[in-house]
This record gives sequence, structure tokens and C-alpha cells, in this order.
Amino acid sequence: IQLGRNAINYFNTILHTYESDSMYKMTIVRNSLTNLLIEMLACSAVIKDTTDFYLKPVIDYIEENVDFYIDIDYLANIAGLSKSRFQIKFKEYTGYPPREYIMRKKVERARELLDSSDLTITEIAHMLCFSSSQYFSTVFKKYTNVTPAEYKNNSKLISKI
Repeated sequence: IQLGRNAINYFNTILHTYESDSMYKMTIVRNSLTNLLIEMLACSAVIKDTTDFYLKPVIDYIEENVDFYIDIDYLANIAGLSKSRFQIKFKEYTGYPPREYIMRKKVERARELLDSSDLTITEIAHMLCFSSSQYFSTVFKKYTNVTPAEYKNNSKLISKI
């Protein structure tokens, strides 16, 4: 597994925080460990080198349009498959059903925005086409084990260490 810069940052945060005197030490370590594991799982689910060449344009489309609503029927059309066949092939190809893959990409984008911008959680939810900030928070917590607010607060604490 080739890990990205985020994984290295999470690992370094775990090491530095564990040795710190912060009263939030265990929370920060736990959250960073969770994020590191998510990053590792994402790396292990990287597109397999298969003969499913028609799914590559779909993955590219998702990556380029993660900030927008993405229709599964449209993705199936890009792949030139029926919706049901597309969903089966997509899961074989990525390890995730299309909707879950899209949600994971949206959460990944949300984490980037929470780390690098002053946008509110509601603005990020709207920007990523979630129906409400509450639904966004539910999805975010499902994949990160923390709410967007907790994630943003922990990111601020980590940057101070």
C-alpha cells in the first residue's frame, strides 16, 4: 500500500500527540488513528488493474464532480451498462457500491475543506449537495466516527501542538 501525505500527517500527529501533555490527547490520537485507518482502507481499495476499462471514465467523472450531485443512471450510461449491471461491476471494481463510493469521496472532500477553509459546516454540506447539514453530519460521522464539528475542532487542536 502506498500511503499519501494525509496518512503520513495522521501518523505524525499520533506520535506527537501521544507524547504531549494535552488534555485531549487520547481523543486526538483516537481520531487520528481512525483517519489513518480510513486512509489505509481507501488505499487498499484503489482501482484494481482489471479489464473493466469502461469503469475508469466513471471513476474519473466522480473525482472531477464530487462537489455536485452524481446520478447513478448517468454513471451507468457513461460505462455503457444497464444500471443493475453497472452497480455489480462497479462494486467488483472498487470494493464499494457506487453510492457508498461517492459518499466516501464527498467525505474525503469535506475533510479537505474542513482542514483548509473557513467554510461553515452548513456551507460545506450545501457545496457537496447534501440535502441538509444534519444529513451531512450523519454521513460524515458514519465514515470518520466524529462529527464535522468535532473534526474541525480536533484539526485546530492538532495544528496548535
